[in-house]
Amino acid sequence: MASSIPPPSPKQAKIIWLAVTAISLLLFLAAVGVVVWGLGWVVQRLSTVLLPLAIAGIMAYLLDPVVDYLERKKIRRAPAILLVFFLGLAFVAGAMTTIIPGLISETRDLSEQIPTYAKKIVERYNDWVQHTEWLQKSPWASRLKGAWNTDLKETIQEWATKAAPAVSAWFLAKAGKIASWFGFLVGIAMVPVYLFYLLLEKSGIKRSWTDYLPIHESQAKHEVVFIIQSINDYLILFFRGQILVAL
Repeated sequence: MASSIPPPSPKQAKIIWLAVTAISLLLFLAAVGVVVWGLGWVVQRLSTVLLPLAIAGIMAYLLDPVVDYLERKKIRRAPAILLVFFLGLAFVAGAMTTIIPGLISETRDLSEQIPTYAKKIVERYNDWVQHTEWLQKSPWASRLKGAWNTDLKETIQEWATKAAPAVSAWFLAKAGKIASWFGFLVGIAMVPVYLFYLLLEKSGIKRSWTDYLPIHESQAKHEVVFIIQSINDYLILFFRGQILVAL
């Protein structure tokens, strides 16, 4: 006769259930980690395609009210978009010609004035020491003053003189890198194409984008659509608010 296996006690059943739950949780976390890693890998590989699309989407958020305003003024949507493009390019060109020369001039003036500022700091320190009574009586203050008048002051002045060209060169180098990145982003040829399409087909996209969700018609799909629309509305408010704050 086959030996019968006694059922587990309540304590053993609880331990078994906790073990199964822990294993299931670990497997779930591992699956989530694999999915997140896979999405990150895909986004990294497709960054050259997704980055222009993301830039175009953000710009569409910002320019759509202007296009809608021109459309309400009896201008067809395609000419209104082209007019907004022209005005945007004119604004960017005007800002660049206004800001960059001034930035270079102010940076050069700052690098030339650093030794003067260092000399003023030294003079103010000496004046403060001479007119502070407790410093005159303190032996540590006299030692510090002696060290300052001999080595420290010369060291600071020498450092300020040498640091001015280095600071200027470093700042101009960083500014050059920032300008090169900005030129790279602006030079992405597909951004205007994506932007024109998003602005032109706004009504069609807004009306039929839910048809392309890989979810069958159900309450779950309605919940997903509600969440995506809410996120989209808040993103629009966020980017437009940032532009208003910057202005």
